[in-house]
Amino acid sequence: MDTLYTETQGFPWWVYALLAPTLIIFGYPMYTGDYVSSWTLVTLGIVLVVIALILFWRLRTTITDTDLQFSIQPWVNKSIPWSEVQTAEVIDYGFVGGWGIRLWTGFGTVYNTRGSYGLHVTLKSGKQFVLGTQKPERLREIVDQIKLNSQGSARQ
Repeated sequence: MDTLYTETQGFPWWVYALLAPTLIIFGYPMYTGDYVSSWTLVTLGIVLVVIALILFWRLRTTITDTDLQFSIQPWVNKSIPWSEVQTAEVIDYGFVGGWGIRLWTGFGTVYNTRGSYGLHVTLKSGKQFVLGTQKPERLREIVDQIKLNSQGSARQ
């Protein structure tokens, strides 16, 4: 099993910059010892959880000559043999309502951290999904290479 492509993506720096003021606004009263309402604590807790999720969120994509692997720990960890893939192509999927895991889009489930390019995969079962990429041209080359290799082995 030869690894042909790997990519690891996280969220852009400015997402953290957008959350920082909220953390300061709700964390400052705790720091100064001022009165802290239960709503302040709840909001601060939510902001801290969101920051932690974004901080540790990594979309990892690995393509080998035998399968397509992707993970977003701890939620998603999949390996799909190329024999189960009907089509795979790099597309510009536009804006699908945000980043992260987007369910029920026109492309199936979209897994992304930024941008609008991704590998759109349709399985023989009919299920679809998109894996976001920051390297669309390189990914397109690898997918074309896999298609050529599979066509050659199908003829033999």
